[in-house]
Amino acid sequence: MSISSYRWALLPLCLASTAQAGVLLERVSYPGFVMPSYAISKNCAIYDSGQLIMQYQLDGMNSKRSIPLQLSKAGIKMKIAEAAKGTINSESFPVDVATVIYRAYQKQADNTVQAVLLFEENGGSGEKKTNDSEAAVALRNFIDVNCGN
Repeated sequence: MSISSYRWALLPLCLASTAQAGVLLERVSYPGFVMPSYAISKNCAIYDSGQLIMQYQLDGMNSKRSIPLQLSKAGIKMKIAEAAKGTINSESFPVDVATVIYRAYQKQADNTVQAVLLFEENGGSGEKKTNDSEAAVALRNFIDVNCGN
């Protein structure tokens, strides 16, 4: 198995959901077909507890940082509920390019957690998915404002 095939095989592990630990919002990004020294993976998660956790991975090196946030949880949860009602539109996307996925997580009445897709450009599957809800756009912008690049 070539190095690039190996990295694509690991993509699902890099993109695995972190919802089990109280995540409200997350952005996961993974590089496309690039040399290992340029293959930066990033995961930014905003937790219900008010923590923002950034995790980076590059060519066998890892780092993690945590930043405390003061969140308007009621407003965020209201936007997540609105985004959960959105329609997901799908279209083709180039393969072997970078992947970025934005998700929100909504706690259900039975204490399970439902992932709400906000946006996805997936260079592994060759698919782009967009949530048509205005709330999904607002949540993506909120993630970007807090997570940076």
